[in-house]
Amino acid sequence: MGSRLFDGARMEPAPTPEPTVSLLNDLRNAVELDLGEGWQELEPWQSRQMAREGFAIRLSADRTRIWRIGTDELVSQGQNLRTSKDLGLFSQEMKAEAYREWSEMYLEDVPGGKLQLVNDLDAAVEVDIGRGWRILYPNQKRELSEESFSIRLREDQAVMSTISQGRASGPEYCLRTSKDLEAFSAKANSWVANEQKAVQKETEERQRRKKLSEAKVERRVRKFAVMGFLILLCTGVVLIPLMASIGLWSHACAGLGMALLCFLLYLAAPRTRRCVCIFKSATRILARCGIATGVATAVTLLVLRVQSNGLEDPEELVRNHPMGYLLFLFFGAFAGTLARSLLPDGPARDDLRVESRRRLLEETIVFQGTVMEEHGKPCITSWPGKYATAWDCLVESAREGETSAAVVFLPEGTKEFGKHSTIPHSEGLAGECWCTPLYGEQKPWGCKWWALWIGNVEKAVQVGAELHVYFFQQACGQGKVESFDTAGRENLRREAIFARMSEFEESEEYRYAKEAGIKKLCKKKRHDSSSQHSREKHRLFLQWLSVEDARFLKESEGLGNSQKAEVAWLERKGYRYTEVDISRWLPPDEPQEEISMEWSLQEPQMSSLDRVAYGCE
Repeated sequence: MGSRLFDGARMEPAPTPEPTVSLLNDLRNAVELDLGEGWQELEPWQSRQMAREGFAIRLSADRTRIWRIGTDELVSQGQNLRTSKDLGLFSQEMKAEAYREWSEMYLEDVPGGKLQLVNDLDAAVEVDIGRGWRILYPNQKRELSEESFSIRLREDQAVMSTISQGRASGPEYCLRTSKDLEAFSAKANSWVANEQKAVQKETEERQRRKKLSEAKVERRVRKFAVMGFLILLCTGVVLIPLMASIGLWSHACAGLGMALLCFLLYLAAPRTRRCVCIFKSATRILARCGIATGVATAVTLLVLRVQSNGLEDPEELVRNHPMGYLLFLFFGAFAGTLARSLLPDGPARDDLRVESRRRLLEETIVFQGTVMEEHGKPCITSWPGKYATAWDCLVESAREGETSAAVVFLPEGTKEFGKHSTIPHSEGLAGECWCTPLYGEQKPWGCKWWALWIGNVEKAVQVGAELHVYFFQQACGQGKVESFDTAGRENLRREAIFARMSEFEESEEYRYAKEAGIKKLCKKKRHDSSSQHSREKHRLFLQWLSVEDARFLKESEGLGNSQKAEVAWLERKGYRYTEVDISRWLPPDEPQEEISMEWSLQEPQMSSLDRVAYGCE
């Protein structure tokens, strides 16, 4: 039964496709596969479809060791295989090697008994005791067993010293990085002091801006609340005599009494969240009921007027119909609860604060550029947004007419946030809006800012301004994309790499870092919105990535994501620009003394209290 007939023709059965698997190389190193046709390289995070048959695998960096993967091992796995865990002995040995490599990055902790190095600096250091550089985080102590060692700051490797140990014959002791390594300690303390000053200055500046902003918001809230309260009061003062003059005195008294009753009830109620929610809901319901009653009253009076052939006086109809009383009662209750909510601890203040913050955001943070029409005047065309305090100084200077700037900032919560602008056909670029060439895909924050930025740049070029592009600190000229046509693709690649941060946080490598004390690094931010902890985590993340991905991210540093497209656009248009370091807008570092970085170690003088504090006794 190898074939069958159909309408007189012999039909051969369709060939059964060979079962295949997808092999993904999720190791940091390239591997080579021998599928029967010679060795073929598989780069990190590349995948390959292959038959579910045995093959040989080896590391590209070490071709002397070869592992054989049998068919039985492949059949027992699923359709998608990873080199780090699904290839039997190869995966086990690679995992063990990776663990050993990462565990050796940190000096091993010891219970004591020998000369120890205590890192009492508020910064990480690296120590080389003859086996390569090892990390030592703050408040950690490690054994020193070699005759000499080298030490350097992990953040600034220029702060380094080589220590020659003179063995002491006395009791055991500790060396403290802050004071017992003379030359290194002096330089390291100076670096730490500068770092702490930068963090403190940025913290104070953020608090100052927050206090000023909240003060402006409160002034606006107070102003709107007082105005609303006075409007309600004046409305009552005007309406009550007016109602009395047309014979609706009893209706006005009913509404006034209901307003006072609701006001006093709301005033006496406890300020619990439940009560606040109840009265906020009651205010909304009363407003809707008042509107509905007003419409019903108008319709009822109209019907009664028609039925009486217009003989009855409208005022008389209102005075005699119960709907009139109901209308005044609802509106009185609404006015009473609204008036109470406008007091300092009332819930209406929260709504006013939200609106006031939005308006303040529009007036202070939102920036659409101010290009000054002065020939040859420098115009800031691109700016790294992570320097928040420097950005505020720039905006303030631009609004005061001191600085020409083409940069645009439309943050979340503003009217233009999330809006998009179409690409003119004359540009010859693909995409429904500018998001495609800028980011590779449409983004929630939109691209309206880009159209405004282009307009500002064109204006600056027309007036003959000198275009200035600001780069990260000490990264002038770095971080550019290949061209404007590749900006979107490169951005998608960066996002894909950074999306693996969560995978890194769950890895054994990061677990080693946490056990070694990475969490003891300072998490307070300085002027570039980074902290010691975030920078160290980023360094470890780069080490965890494949060499190619890590190199790509390192080469991308120097400009912000949007800046990369801005600079590429200037080059696409052929506009000349000047590269400027952001340090011009940052507070200067404290000068450091030049100190010789090599010396002979003498036994430090340590009090018994210090010895106990650092675990030497």
